[in-house]
Amino acid sequence: MASGLAQKDPLIGRWVGDHLFRQAVLKFPKPLGERALYIFLPPLPDRPFHVQLQGMLQETWYSPLHATVWLDGNPGGQYVLYYCFGISKATAGGRVVLTNASEPSGHPLSNYYVVNDRSAEDLRTLAAMSDFLKRVAGIIDAEVVRTEENVAGGALHEFGGLRMGRNPADSVTSPTGRFWRIPNLSCADSAT
Repeated sequence: MASGLAQKDPLIGRWVGDHLFRQAVLKFPKPLGERALYIFLPPLPDRPFHVQLQGMLQETWYSPLHATVWLDGNPGGQYVLYYCFGISKATAGGRVVLTNASEPSGHPLSNYYVVNDRSAEDLRTLAAMSDFLKRVAGIIDAEVVRTEENVAGGALHEFGGLRMGRNPADSVTSPTGRFWRIPNLSCADSAT
């Protein structure tokens, strides 16, 4: 968009989405005596999200800057980190907007914001994630110490802006990633 591509195609920067993400810290009544625990529950047709349980830790919280925190397990730890990821449904209203602000360096790439309202389907999935968290905690006899639903853009896995499709009227690129309205240009990343 900063390069002016949006002037050639008004659909550029639209249909932006992100992972749906809920995280929590669960506490066992007593240490399990294990240094590491890793459980992965894959998505199912009736559960459109996956779950990861990682521990054993002293109480902590996931940070994208320390994504391997669970590798430093502690046999005396009573806590596990619970991550729940689902795919949001990008809507026409999800978009990237460039601002007129300027950086001291004059670089335009950080002068933007993302508009991404959750769809009704996203809200149902987020509610199901919350219910599933309570269910898992009950099954493993753990207390939910802390939980948080990340806002759109908070999971660091944004996608879209260059919608892929078979119809040039409602997409930016073809199914192979070639731009419909800009010759000799293709995209091969999560923007499509």
